[in-house]
Amino acid sequence: MTVQHIVQGAGAPTSVPPSLTAHYTDTESGDQYMAKGTASAADWVLVEKGGAGAAAVKAHEQTYNHADFVTTQAMTQALATKVNAVDGKGLSTNDFTTAEKTKLAGLESSRFKGTFVDLASLQAGVASPIAGDYADVDAGAGADVMRYLWDASDAAWKPQASATSLTAAQVKALYEANADTNPFTDAEKTKLAAIAEGGSSGGGGGNSAVATSTATAVSLTSSHDSSYLVSETADPAVLTIADQATGGWAANAELEIEQAGAGAVKFAAGSGVTLRLPGDCDPRIAERYGVAKLKRIAENIWTLSGRLADYSLPSALYVGVGASPYLRAFSPSDWSEIVLPALVSTKVLKIAVSPDRTMIALARESASGPLTHVLSVFRVKGWKLLAEWAGNGDEMITDVAFSPNSGRLYVIHSASPYLTVFDTASWAATGGPALSAAPTAIAVNPAGNTVVLDIAETPYLAIYDTATWAAKPAVDTALPGYANAIAFDPHDEMFSVAHGGAPYLSTYALDPNSGVYKSMPFATLPASNAVAVAYSPNGELVAVSVASAPYLLIYNNLTGDKLAGPAALPTYPYSRLSFSQDGKVLTLSDPNMTPSVLSYNVSDWSKRADATIAAISGGQCATFSQDVAVTVTPFPSS
Repeated sequence: MTVQHIVQGAGAPTSVPPSLTAHYTDTESGDQYMAKGTASAADWVLVEKGGAGAAAVKAHEQTYNHADFVTTQAMTQALATKVNAVDGKGLSTNDFTTAEKTKLAGLESSRFKGTFVDLASLQAGVASPIAGDYADVDAGAGADVMRYLWDASDAAWKPQASATSLTAAQVKALYEANADTNPFTDAEKTKLAAIAEGGSSGGGGGNSAVATSTATAVSLTSSHDSSYLVSETADPAVLTIADQATGGWAANAELEIEQAGAGAVKFAAGSGVTLRLPGDCDPRIAERYGVAKLKRIAENIWTLSGRLADYSLPSALYVGVGASPYLRAFSPSDWSEIVLPALVSTKVLKIAVSPDRTMIALARESASGPLTHVLSVFRVKGWKLLAEWAGNGDEMITDVAFSPNSGRLYVIHSASPYLTVFDTASWAATGGPALSAAPTAIAVNPAGNTVVLDIAETPYLAIYDTATWAAKPAVDTALPGYANAIAFDPHDEMFSVAHGGAPYLSTYALDPNSGVYKSMPFATLPASNAVAVAYSPNGELVAVSVASAPYLLIYNNLTGDKLAGPAALPTYPYSRLSFSQDGKVLTLSDPNMTPSVLSYNVSDWSKRADATIAAISGGQCATFSQDVAVTVTPFPSS
């Protein structure tokens, strides 16, 4: 129940209680009284000591729960902690903490320090900036607003960007310059647009951009990546792959190169670069309009593929040399040297290249000295040694020749049986005719069914059927002396012999009725010993080397007439003559001459200035590789 009155005074109460259950405290003794009624002062009952009204108080306590009564001390303490109500405000349990106040102070709006007319005003206007504070500087009409951010580490206001809207170009530039992004640039968009649907980027697929070059020396760098480079120079061009540091190549770089000009296109590896290609290939494009591809495999490692030239060029010039490297090769397209491995270790004396250009036979000195020779045969692709033959150990090989189908190799030498025939599939000796003396020259007709040999006795020529090795009828007019060289013309049934007796050059044509080779003397004959003879690939020309001036004679094979020939004639007789595959070049060679290798342009008989070839010392022989599939002009029917 609610307490109605609390009364106090000095001494016992003397007044009538103000209400039922009122309390009275004697301030002098501390005695407590409770009113049991309101009739007179006698209704105050001493609670502590149990006066006359104790029974009534007890009854009162049994009726009411005094635990709900609050003492003066407890109430005083409680009132000391109360919150007074303030007009306009309410009281809530959602307290606003100091941490929340600090957090609120750190919100963005509180970090903006205002707008100033210049940087000096900003610096003066914000006395104690902290990290994250920012402000704008606006100089007025016509000037962009510049935002400044307080850099706490540098203790300075740093400009950020114009607060006005950025243009599209500015946004793009900022985006592409950001190292944290992967920008899709205009260059990449152009590159992607150039790729055909379903194609791929780079030199191998799609519509790679075409670039042309007329330079003879090109350094390939990343600027050539994914392009189709067309070389249009008429002179030989060398394309050098730059190393990674210089070239700046992408990881999967590739490009294609086309030889559109007459100049051969060669590839070279820059310093520290490895160029990989098949072992049977030369690092250059094989022919005009051929295409090659370069692919970066790893840093400074590249692979070259495509229409590459191999060592069996249609008309390579092979030179046998008396000193290391003993065999050298040159491309007639630009007369650049083809780098060959070290094949043999002794002087090369005679060379024969198979008509299919897959093999090369080298007659060379043996290690024991110049009077004994060794035959070494190599497969041109990869330069694998196919066969090596030393005979009885004391042979001197005087000549070698392949059959037109490349199935046989004929070797004439100084010991019985004097002619050894090899099957080029098995390299087994297949027999041959029984010769009475060592021949010094051999020729095989284009059909491959006839072999003509020089012998040391009248009629100085021996002719054999290569299928049966039966002797064929000899020539109708015996040679006046031994033969130095024999050559069949591409029309098959005619051959010429350079020999040591007048008329020094003899030509024989097969009479189909009698089967005898009949003499067909040329209109103008040499005046001294003929030491070499050769037909042009189309059969129109015959070149003869003679022992005295003019040392070189050129004939029209169709008429037998002597032609003008070179104006700058050689000054010595050369013992070996060879036409290039296309008939445009005639090369002379002899180890005892200077230069030991000499060449002429057939078109005007001008002397060629092939410095590298001319500088060869001790060239024993020079031989062009030839293809039997040449176009020949038929003889007149009459």
